[in-house]
Amino acid sequence: MRKGGVNVVSVVTPEHGLHGRLDEENIADTVDAATKVPIHSLYQPNRRKLPAQLTKDIDVLVFDIQDIGARFYTYSCTCCTQWKPAAAQKIPFVVLDRPNPITGSRAEGPMLDDKLRSFVGCYDMPTRHGLTFGELALMANAESNRKADVRVVPVQNWQRADWLTRPGLVWHDPSPNMRSLNGATLYTGIALFEASKICRWAAERMRPLNKSERTG
Repeated sequence: MRKGGVNVVSVVTPEHGLHGRLDEENIADTVDAATKVPIHSLYQPNRRKLPAQLTKDIDVLVFDIQDIGARFYTYSCTCCTQWKPAAAQKIPFVVLDRPNPITGSRAEGPMLDDKLRSFVGCYDMPTRHGLTFGELALMANAESNRKADVRVVPVQNWQRADWLTRPGLVWHDPSPNMRSLNGATLYTGIALFEASKICRWAAERMRPLNKSERTG
């Protein structure tokens, strides 16, 4: 916007909001204080897609979000679903690609069970997928029947075997609880336990004791 020549109609945000700092179940629409541009949150009760009216008023939809390389990180589902309303309106979906911080040289873990599709698993790929979001958008589009106009601005000077510890690459937290490259690497395995009975058992035993339990 500072450079001019571009009319930013609105900003659309994923689970953790515009700056990746919110950790709430539902995030409301708002307005950017600095620019007065409306912000449409996709992380609401129905995990909605881009509002249809919005796609009628734009010439291009630009996706610029950092992934961490895990299938169940919700930003990947945001990437896989938001080119569909763009396709319906016949406008380009442009991905400003970024590195996969845990490398693009490995794909590991089980594939998605098709019966369990959700906002934390909306595309059939391994838990550690080894893709950039640009590659994911191109693949998902190619395997669909929508044939959207997906365009990728390639990430520069990144090799598939690179971790985000390579000189010149700087870690920025993409969400409140993703605070390091080590955390992102472990997440592809550990997060599988989040909804398990083992995790619920451990959480119950780690909860703070109430007054009667402390004095009993």
